[in-house]
Amino acid sequence: MRKFITDNSGLRYYLELVEDSEDLFWVNLWRKDEWVGHIKYQTDHINIIIAGDVYIRDDSDPLNRRSIFSDYASLPAWIKKNVKVTEVNKHFKNYRHQGLGTKLLTLLIEHAREKNVQRIYGNVMKDDIGKTPGLIEWYERHGFQRCGPYQGCIANAAVWLLMDLT
Repeated sequence: MRKFITDNSGLRYYLELVEDSEDLFWVNLWRKDEWVGHIKYQTDHINIIIAGDVYIRDDSDPLNRRSIFSDYASLPAWIKKNVKVTEVNKHFKNYRHQGLGTKLLTLLIEHAREKNVQRIYGNVMKDDIGKTPGLIEWYERHGFQRCGPYQGCIANAAVWLLMDLT
């Protein structure tokens, strides 16, 4: 039996449980037959989430584009004069800003509470902040607080976050 969620406009998505083991929880989000995003988390031996990820797809992000020549400016002049360069995938999908990330984060937090997880730690990289303005504030609106580096963190993260579930 599939579990469905809807975005802010009422479109239906379904959740696919990939893994729910003692130390790993992973759910993919789908719209029809298209992968939209995921939530994942991994716990350590004392019920603390040490690695988590909430991701919603946005193909307009240059890192995700599929193009024959993704950096046109660096092409040799002879190619620019003699070859017409076009994008392979012109139909970019952006599922962000529809409430899906909030629903997935809520699901992650609820699941963590059911598993008696005590704390959730997270890292936000500089690139993520650049691509998603307001990302830190979004986490803070959902109960996370900024903290210092912790054991198992990504050392070069721009911001470290913590949510205490006790």
